[in-house]
Parts: sequence; structure tokens; C-alpha cells
Amino acid sequence: MPPATPSFRSVLWVDDNPSNNTIAADYLAAIQTSVTKVHSTRQALAQLRVRSFDAIISDMGRWEGQYEGYVLLDEVRRQGMQTPFFIFAAGGGEPQHRKQAHERGANGSTNSMEELLDMVQRVFFS
Repeated sequence: MPPATPSFRSVLWVDDNPSNNTIAADYLAAIQTSVTKVHSTRQALAQLRVRSFDAIISDMGRWEGQYEGYVLLDEVRRQGMQTPFFIFAAGGGEPQHRKQAHERGANGSTNSMEELLDMVQRVFFS
């Protein structure tokens, strides 16, 4: 068996309940993508200070606040980072949420794991 190919893409996934994303994280690992999981905006910003990622996925509401996904997105964009950013949340597929996420600089917003993975793959393979 040949040695495993090293990961060449990386995702920062911000969710206070990461067990909800196990299937998607496993899928990303299968397509040679490392997933760094953090639970808060503070932890995400700390990670972004020390390394870069190929994409960021964030839920919306966390213990920090109901719209914490937007707080993180706004700060990432304020700092000039153009890292593809995706909102993955229960209401993320609703038209008003998609519109607001886009206006704030997100690359996508959805509540569908399949759609999320499709959006991330388009960024990686385009």
C-alpha cells in the first residue's frame, strides 16, 4: 500500500457543537482536507493569527451570541482576510439569510450538509 498523500487543503470549522458535523468532517478528510475544529469566535481568531486556512465554516448561534457567525465573518473581513467563508446553520438556507451572508462577504450560507460540501469543493477544485 502506498503512503498516504498528505493533506493539502485545510478548513477551520467553528461550531460549539462539533459532533453535529462529524459526517461532513470525515468526508473532507477523505478528500485530503484537514479540519481544525474550534468552539468559539475567540478560538477561531486565535487560530487565524497563527496560520492560514483554505476555507472557514461557521455555525451561526453559539453560546457567545445568536449571530456569532456574522461576528466572526465581519472580523475576518475587517482584517482583510479573503478566505472563503461559509455559514452552516439551521436557518442558513433561507433566502434572507443567504442574502445577508452574501452582503457581509460570505461565499455561501446553507442548512444542507450536501450543499455545504458542494460549495467547499467548488472553491477547492475551481
